[in-house]
Amino acid sequence: MAYLIRGRRDFSVNGVSARTVGLVVDALDPPPLAQVRLNEHSVGLDEDLVWRDDAFDDITITINARVIRKPDDFDNSALYAFLQGAQTLELPTVPGKYFKVRAVNGIIPSSDYRGNEQTYSISFRCAPFKYFTSNDWVQFADEPVTNPGTRFCRPVYHITGASSTVLTVNGQSFTVTGAGGTDFYIDSERMLAYLADGTNILPKTGGQFPFLQPGANNLSLSAGAMSVKLNARCY
Repeated sequence: MAYLIRGRRDFSVNGVSARTVGLVVDALDPPPLAQVRLNEHSVGLDEDLVWRDDAFDDITITINARVIRKPDDFDNSALYAFLQGAQTLELPTVPGKYFKVRAVNGIIPSSDYRGNEQTYSISFRCAPFKYFTSNDWVQFADEPVTNPGTRFCRPVYHITGASSTVLTVNGQSFTVTGAGGTDFYIDSERMLAYLADGTNILPKTGGQFPFLQPGANNLSLSAGAMSVKLNARCY
């Protein structure tokens, strides 16, 4: 009688299904809430002063998966190679979003000698937020730009046709003066500004890097044309 594979779930690392290395998953837990960081100070009162830091700790997502193979076959080289260099984690229970993987914290393998399955408890250390898998460039057409996430996002703005411009987002201005080219990027994700060839133009900029709040955002550009990659995210 053939062995019945009970696993009904899957997950993907760097866009590749775990089933490609024989992993099957029976159940997935909901991802945990990221813990907000707190500043605490004792001031001699009957309670401490505590205030939020608007920064969040990483989260740990643990997946318990199984491999079906011969009981005496412990060669998990392909599985471990699959997990090395993990940068993104996608779960079918969180459709349309992915997690940024900081590291694979640990893998705990075990074997069931009564059958032909090995189990792996895999812990992923991930950034605090969920990111949208759909993240295409959107051409700016003098209309409000909508951030579909529940947390502010840090877009990349691609500007062409001008070497100097003022990008205004919700009343806050970011200026580029004399970029030395008419094709450049304002990268609010990495806090950089650079020409299409990679040349740094950060010294030629002024103002705070423009983020987008959840919902509709008002943008204007004084010169040139622009497209935007949102990098939208959720709690």
